[in-house]
Amino acid sequence: MFHISATAFLGADCIDATRARIIDRLAHVLCAFFFDHFGGTVSNHIDIVNAMYVALPKQDFETFAKHTHPDFAVVEADSLPFAGTFSGMEGFTQLVTKVFEMFSEFEPNVKAMAAGDDTVMVWIDMKLTGRESGKTINVPMIEVFSFEGDKVKQITPFYYDTDAINAIV
Repeated sequence: MFHISATAFLGADCIDATRARIIDRLAHVLCAFFFDHFGGTVSNHIDIVNAMYVALPKQDFETFAKHTHPDFAVVEADSLPFAGTFSGMEGFTQLVTKVFEMFSEFEPNVKAMAAGDDTVMVWIDMKLTGRESGKTINVPMIEVFSFEGDKVKQITPFYYDTDAINAIV
């Protein structure tokens, strides 16, 4: 088992103590659930997710695509300017194009991963700079990768603060 600290993750100036304790507790509970119920890391799925994170900043869609299921989709929150369900690699390419048009800097910093039989949960500190505003934020998020066999069928990101993202776009 490992421990994740919200204040270490976000920086002491970034959030108040109450929110830090809530995030710490949530992270602990989620990680404990994955490890207790699924017996630890499913290394093949973690390797696939890592390969996808390496491919994305390079816009290496060929490598990314070889790990996706034929019914692959990314489901983004309705409260974001890039909201919606993006199906297949064509939809994913549209999503990436939208995101790179909005942000001049898009830097995921993976803090932790936990895996189960068909799920990988990734805790990320996402550094974003709005292309038009020039403002930079760090937003914690969790991305849930759902697998069918050895292929990613769906990615569902959960953002801590969509208002902060919208404010810099």
